[in-house]
Amino acid sequence: MQKTKKSRFAIVAVLIFSMVAMYGYMPVARAASLTSVSDTISDSDVSVSNVTHTVAFTTGQALTQNYRIDVTFPDEVNMAVATSTCPASSTASIAGKVVTCTVDSGQTLATGAYTITVASTTNPTAGGYTVQIVTETDAAVEVENGSARFYILDDVTVTAHVDASLTFTVDGLASTTVVNGVICSVDTASTSMDFETLDNTSSTTVCQQLTVVTNASGGYSVTVAQDHNLESAVNADIDEFANGSGGSVAAVWSSPTASLGSENTYGHFGLTSEDAVLAAGNTFGDALYVGFDESNAVEVMYHNGPANGAGEGVGLTQVAYTAEVSSLQEAGDYTNALTYVATAIY
Repeated sequence: MQKTKKSRFAIVAVLIFSMVAMYGYMPVARAASLTSVSDTISDSDVSVSNVTHTVAFTTGQALTQNYRIDVTFPDEVNMAVATSTCPASSTASIAGKVVTCTVDSGQTLATGAYTITVASTTNPTAGGYTVQIVTETDAAVEVENGSARFYILDDVTVTAHVDASLTFTVDGLASTTVVNGVICSVDTASTSMDFETLDNTSSTTVCQQLTVVTNASGGYSVTVAQDHNLESAVNADIDEFANGSGGSVAAVWSSPTASLGSENTYGHFGLTSEDAVLAAGNTFGDALYVGFDESNAVEVMYHNGPANGAGEGVGLTQVAYTAEVSSLQEAGDYTNALTYVATAIY
């Protein structure tokens, strides 16, 4: 029996009703999917600027001249000053939140992996966001599509603590040791230095070695001060180099001038350091001395970073103390105390 138009319409209606019942909607033809789609961002911190998105994907269909690739960013991404770089043989443009790469005249983008870079964007608030990628014909017919997610989150704060450390050591030195061009005369210990018997024909020098180990970022400084001049039981003293002048201006060692009636010229006591790089520079030069200024300590060692107790002028140095008297220096046993202070700089 021949089917009528009415019966054919009824069959079509039944088919449509069946598809709606199966799917909940009327199926339509969809574009193919891009593969290996991703969006890598250079910084995921909240609201940070100058962020670069690297959008990667693989096409399954070639794109000929005037075909386009559209990358649509979410409204939350600030693209006011964004710039983009498209695959070779295509030209970039940006309109609002859409980056478009248009295939140049006479060119073809073969199937394969491509990357579009979008720089100078500003991140939104924390959360997950979607970037849409669509390829389409010159007539705006969709060819392939895909999407990628990126996440914005607060930076993770990492903390750690390192204890401060400082170890300072004083050691004696043997006679014949040379400190800053000066020969040491007598053996010394870490807690005592004995000039023994001073005569009025030459100077006598005693020496010590100083060592510092520290993790201070700014290094350290070592100073030395005396509690008073070398003094005897009857309060006679051996004054500061030179002739009681003291101070911090370094000079070549000289003998006391021994002017009768001027007791500060009868004998004097000074120091020099091997460390050539102090906070104030090369204070001691080559075999130069300063005397103790009783109101101030003298810096004898310095370094501007961590030290491991090795290396001249870095973790160790040597200090020489010289005394010389004239025939006018009062007889007696003389003594004083030296105090070293090592200060770490953090």
